[in-house]
Amino acid sequence: MSVFQVNSLRAEVIRDLALHPEGSTTVESAARLDVDYRQVYQHVQVLRREGLLRLAEADGSRRGPVYILDEQVLQGRNRAFMQHLLGRD
Repeated sequence: MSVFQVNSLRAEVIRDLALHPEGSTTVESAARLDVDYRQVYQHVQVLRREGLLRLAEADGSRRGPVYILDEQVLQGRNRAFMQHLLGRD
């Protein structure tokens, strides 16, 4: 069972986006996490494919796409993962 293919940096990207519900660009997240934005971008792409992120409406005030964590999807995936771990799936 895939759990967002999580490693420590991907988990930090998820946490950073959760702490910024208004959304974040990869550059903004990378600065807060003190890593190269390209690393964050790679993780964001995986999270988008997993359906955990969505794009915010463009308002022109920020440079680049703004990603928002879909907490409902994350919670649903967490429940499914726990059911799997407990042998209840």
